[in-house]
Amino acid sequence: MSTVRVGVRCDAGPVRGVGHLVRCLALAEEFLARGHRVEFFGTVEQVGWAARQLADRGIPLHPGPERPDDLVATARRHRLDVLVLDSYELDPAGAGALRAAGVVTLAVVDGDTRGQDADVYLDQNLGATYGPLPGRLLAGTAYPLLRDRVLAARPAAPRPVTPVARPRVLAFFGGTDAFGAAPVLA
Repeated sequence: MSTVRVGVRCDAGPVRGVGHLVRCLALAEEFLARGHRVEFFGTVEQVGWAARQLADRGIPLHPGPERPDDLVATARRHRLDVLVLDSYELDPAGAGALRAAGVVTLAVVDGDTRGQDADVYLDQNLGATYGPLPGRLLAGTAYPLLRDRVLAARPAAPRPVTPVARPRVLAFFGGTDAFGAAPVLA
């Protein structure tokens, strides 16, 4: 099988969070494990550990094109076979422009395709459903985007339920806690 050149277009930062980047890293790990080449396009602002995730895997980060014609030009310049789009901010016409240029597109979405014309849509959320789409849909919890490190930390079997005097609660605010909610909850 020949090497596939995969591009991933997403951004991360203190306000927009790191969710798009982290779930795209899960896809990247799978592509890399299968011997394919992966490059990221976008920004990783002021979240050093997120930028290190790319560097630790040897994944280059390039500036992220914004407009549909710039996405196509970038795909051509980097000779990409596939471009993964994971953003709430990019022009939805970008997916269709890429498809028209012969670049396979995967749109990672959360309940709304935003009118993107992609080859494949991936929505890993609980209860994800859509009406007819122009491309193939991978929806629901059968398609979780979990990094290898997370999967490796999973216990082989769930812990048995044991009564406790005071329940313990885990609150997770994403990779940045953009709104400072953790101290308030604590």
